[in-house]
Amino acid sequence: LADVWYPGWKAFIDGRETRWPLASLTKHMTAVVAQESIAPGARIIMSQQAVATEGNSGEFISGETFLIEDLVRAMLITSSNDAAEAIAEYYGYDAFINEMQKKAYELGMRNTSFSDVTGLSPLNQSTVSDLALLAQYIFEKRPDIFLITRTVSYEIKDQLSGAPHVLQNINKFAGRSDF
Repeated sequence: LADVWYPGWKAFIDGRETRWPLASLTKHMTAVVAQESIAPGARIIMSQQAVATEGNSGEFISGETFLIEDLVRAMLITSSNDAAEAIAEYYGYDAFINEMQKKAYELGMRNTSFSDVTGLSPLNQSTVSDLALLAQYIFEKRPDIFLITRTVSYEIKDQLSGAPHVLQNINKFAGRSDF
């Protein structure tokens, strides 16, 4: 009877196909696209707009310059919205979002949509099944992304002044052998 009343009830019950806002899980796709679309060693200037993004993780200052690798670390270790915004601005914001959508499609993530690179927008949505596809891709093709998320602390430097920024992981499980 349940199959007649609502054919998708099993998927609804276990939640695998329910779309939810992604929040900071968005940054995993941002990291994938950054690594695949921006040359290693690229120097990215922190704009006032990037620094003004909600949240202050990384404590960046407008005009500072960082390597793409360091901004990916800041984004994944401290969940820095500023770093994510700066990466997308460098590439071209709309083009970067398009690359995120394209990568989701390539991975078979048919129930996923992105409208920003940080996860601040509730329009960034996905399902558990689609996130499993992204996690599998990262595990197989970009395992360094998961390794970065385990980092407890990491120091990056402004490429112009040499001023250090110490990134402290916001995840209390980081550094544990079972994480």
